[in-house]
Amino acid sequence: GAAAQSDGFWGVRVQALTALGRIGGADAGKQVLAATSNAEPWVRETAVEQLGRFKNEAGLPDRLADISKHDDAYRVRAMALNSYAQLKPRNGLSLLQDAAKTDSPDDVIRRAALRAMGPLGDDKAVGTLLDWSEEGKPIALRTAAVASLAQLDKKNENIGKRLTALLDDQAFDIRSATVNALGDRDDASAIPALEAMLRRTDLPVNFSNVIQRAIDRLKHVNTEADAG
Repeated sequence: GAAAQSDGFWGVRVQALTALGRIGGADAGKQVLAATSNAEPWVRETAVEQLGRFKNEAGLPDRLADISKHDDAYRVRAMALNSYAQLKPRNGLSLLQDAAKTDSPDDVIRRAALRAMGPLGDDKAVGTLLDWSEEGKPIALRTAAVASLAQLDKKNENIGKRLTALLDDQAFDIRSATVNALGDRDDASAIPALEAMLRRTDLPVNFSNVIQRAIDRLKHVNTEADAG
C-alpha cells in the first residue's frame, strides 16, 4: 500500500496496485481507492482497473461513475466504465447509455461504454448494441458492440441473425469479431454459417483456424447439451 501511494517510480506504483488487486479484501481496496487521486494518469488507470475486483465494497460503483465523468484523462474515464460494469450495479445501464452518447478523442469513451455493456449483463442494452453494430458506423465501435452482443441474451434470435449476417461484412475486423462472438454465444445454430464461411477461398492466412475453433467449440457445447 505504501508503494502504491508514494514510490518515486510510477511503474512500481502500478505493480503495487496490481498486487493489491490480487490480494483483495477491504484493506487492499482502501489503498487502491486512494490511488485514484494519484497525479499520474497511468497510475490512476491501473487503480481504477483493479477496483473492478472489489465487488462487495459499498459506494464503489458511485465512485467509479464519478471518475468516468470527471477524471482529467480519457483513458482513466474509459477504464472506470469497464470496472463499473464488472461490479454489475443495479440500473447501471443508464450510466453506460449516457457515456455512449459522449464524444471524445478517437471515440475512446463511447467505445468503452459499448464494450462495457457486455460484462454488465443487462439485456436491455441489446437495442443500443444492434444499432452500433450496423454498417456505416465506425469500425472500432462496431467491433465493441459485437463483442458485447456475444455476452447478452443467448436466446435472442435478433442477435443471432445480426451476427450471422455480419459474417459477410466488408470489413475484416467485423468478420473476425463476429466469428469470436458466435463462438462465445454457445449457439449451435451458427455452425452452418461458420462452415459455409470456412469453405470460402478468400480467407486471410490462418483465419480458417479461428473459424474452425469456433465451430469446434459450438459442436462441443451442443454435444454436452445433448448428453445432459
